[in-house]
Amino acid sequence: MLPVELVRIFDQSPTDELVVKREAAIAAVAARIASATNVDELFGFAQSFVAGLGQSKLTGELETICVTALNNASPSFVADGHDIEVYVCALGACLKVVEGATPSESGRTVAEILAAALHTGLSVVPATGKQKLDQAIKELLTFSAAAYRITSEASRARKTVPDSKVALDGTETAVVAAQKVSTAAEAAIVALQANAALDREELELLWFCLGDYSAVLNSRISTLKSSAGLVASALEVTKLLRRIPATSHVHMALRNVAVGKPKTLKALVSETEEFRAKFKSYFGENIASKFPAIAPVVSAVLGFSTPLETAAIEVADWGQRLVLELGLAKFNHPGTN
Repeated sequence: MLPVELVRIFDQSPTDELVVKREAAIAAVAARIASATNVDELFGFAQSFVAGLGQSKLTGELETICVTALNNASPSFVADGHDIEVYVCALGACLKVVEGATPSESGRTVAEILAAALHTGLSVVPATGKQKLDQAIKELLTFSAAAYRITSEASRARKTVPDSKVALDGTETAVVAAQKVSTAAEAAIVALQANAALDREELELLWFCLGDYSAVLNSRISTLKSSAGLVASALEVTKLLRRIPATSHVHMALRNVAVGKPKTLKALVSETEEFRAKFKSYFGENIASKFPAIAPVVSAVLGFSTPLETAAIEVADWGQRLVLELGLAKFNHPGTN
């Protein structure tokens, strides 16, 4: 989305000077987000952005960063009464960061982590009713969803095992010869270890699916009511993962879950409330309590937030949302490889 289109969200007929200044502020905020050094910071940015969507108002560090950037670009800017302008600055910055997301070997670059958090948060929040703002949010959701999908697939690509060729002329000492062999084999060993980790993950998931048993609720998943079986299965499938989940893992989580009628988030929460303590104990992560806006379904199920007003949707759709949100726990720190 072009800067002028973003500015038109809050100013129908902006001057060229205003567009240039707001573009500079957006670039500054994007640079600040891109410099984040820990996951909590990135989740905090996403939390502030998603939580402020309905009111077009930011809180927390992201608000401070945006206001500072706007003041630097335009010293006469006054934040009071300009909530939507501050919010659009954050929106433009998030778009700028997520648009640049490319799949990495680690699957945990700043852009990939931010995209995942925005994807899980924005996919549940209802539209604001402000046409231009909703259009921009939809574009951000599209970019973040695509980045998430590409990252989850790329992180599971098996490595090609290279040939380990080593030339020995017969004059080397045993130590030198061993070092040459070790160096030649290093790349192959790294590739084999990475592939073995993927194999272990898949085998553990296979045994879970075949076992049809929930350790959380001490019962066969297929005998549980759909809501309880869904949450338990989503928790246990994502617990077995070493990377963010892909679509196939949603199917695994749903494999033994009883078919149920479409339901609202409130109904899902109500139907699983009796198991909440067990679910909390098993999950053991602070994402749902610290960042409820980016994990709204998990947070509501675990009792950390009030369920959003939602339409009744299929059990499979709730399963997808649960697995994606729980998958955020797979991020531990940003990396470039």
